[in-house]
Amino acid sequence: MPNLRDIAIFDISNQPSKADTPCTRLGNGGCAQLCFSFPVDQPTSPGFRCDCTTGVLAEDKHSCEDSKEFLVYTTRTEIHSLSLLPKSYNVPFDTVSDLTNVVGIDFDYTNKDLIFTQIRPDTKIAKVSSSNPTKEKMEIILAQGINPEGIAYDWTSKKIYWTDSANNSIYSMNSDGSHIVRIIQVERPRAIVLDPCRGFRCPNHRCIPGTWHCDGDDDCGDGVDEPGEYCKLDGRTCFGDLFTCDNGNCVPKIYICDGDNDCIDGSDEEDRHKCNNRKCDEETEFTCNANKQWGRAMCIPKKWVCDGDPDCVDGADENVTAHYCPPPQECGENEFQCQNRRCISKEWECDFDNDCGDGSDESQACNSKYRVCTADEFNCTNAKCIRKTYHCDGEDDCGDNSDEVGCG
Repeated sequence: MPNLRDIAIFDISNQPSKADTPCTRLGNGGCAQLCFSFPVDQPTSPGFRCDCTTGVLAEDKHSCEDSKEFLVYTTRTEIHSLSLLPKSYNVPFDTVSDLTNVVGIDFDYTNKDLIFTQIRPDTKIAKVSSSNPTKEKMEIILAQGINPEGIAYDWTSKKIYWTDSANNSIYSMNSDGSHIVRIIQVERPRAIVLDPCRGFRCPNHRCIPGTWHCDGDDDCGDGVDEPGEYCKLDGRTCFGDLFTCDNGNCVPKIYICDGDNDCIDGSDEEDRHKCNNRKCDEETEFTCNANKQWGRAMCIPKKWVCDGDPDCVDGADENVTAHYCPPPQECGENEFQCQNRRCISKEWECDFDNDCGDGSDESQACNSKYRVCTADEFNCTNAKCIRKTYHCDGEDDCGDNSDEVGCG
C-alpha cells in the first residue's frame, strides 16, 4: 500500500441501531425536517441534532423557519431583492425604481443598510435602509469629485471601499464619508471585493489595512493602531510614505504632481509642490499633452504605450504612426468602438457615462436614443429625465444644472 495517507475504520458495533436511535425513539427526534443521531458512545445530550433541508433552524432547535438572508442586485435604474428560498415568490422588499445609473451595491449587515454607487451624470455614494427602501429615504454619503462604480463594505472596521474610473483609483472612507484615503491608482477599475483580514490585525481581532496605522483615526477601537509617540514623529498625520492632504486624506507621496486630483481637494497638485516645473521622465514615462486638467500635461507609465488601450484622452499613446504600434484589433460584435479606438460594451453607449474617455459614446447622436420623459418628469438639457418635483429645488439633479435655470 504505497503512499497511504489516511484510513477510516468502520465498526458495526459503534453504529446506532436502526430500530433504536434518539431520532426513532422520539418520533424523528421532534425535528420538523431532518434528525441526525450521534454515535452511542459520544457523551452528547440529547444525542441527536435537528437540521433543515430548506430554511434555517429556529431558536427552539427543532422547527425550521425561512432564512432572513437574501440577494440584492441593481439594474442601473432599479434596486431589486430576491429570496434564497427555492419556492418563494415573495421579495424581501419592494423594488426601488426611478433611479439613474446605479451600478454597484453592498450590504451593511449590522445597520441593515444598502450602500450603493451611482455613476454620471449624478455621481454619488449613498445608502438606504433595507427594511423599507425608497428613493426618498436615500442618504448621500459622498458626491463631490467622484465617479464611483464598484463598492465593497468592510464590516470589521466600518469602512467603505470603492473604485473610481474617473480618477483611475481605489478609495476608502469611513461609513459617514469622512477620512477619505486613496489606496492605489490602477487602470480603469470596475468591480471590487474585500478580504478584511489582510493587513493590520488589532488585538481585538479587527482587521484594518496597513495604511490606516497612524492615520489619525482609531480604526481598532482601542487606539492600538494610533500609538501616540510614534505617530507624532515629524508631525505627520499619515503613516509611512503617505502625503497628508489639506483635508486630512492620505495618498502615496508618488501621487504628488502626477496631474491627478488624488486628494480630492487638489492639495497634492498645488503650486507649493512646484508641479508646473515637473517634466515626465523620458525613460519611464510618456507625456499626454491633451490631459491638461491642471494646465499641464499628464505623465503615464511608458509601459502603457501601445498596450492596445488608449490612456491619453486623445489616444496619443496608441498612435500607430508615431509609435509604430500594431494595428488595434477590431471591436467585437457586442462592443462599441470609440473614436480613440477603445472598445466598450454596447450597453454603455448613451448611458450618460463617458466610458470611452473621449466622450464619443455620449455624442449628439445619443439624443435620439435617450428615452422620452413622461408627463411627471422634467426634461433636462442633457436629455436626462428627473422628477418634476426636483425642478427648482436648489439642487443640480440634472447634472448640467438645467433644472435650476430660470428658477428665480
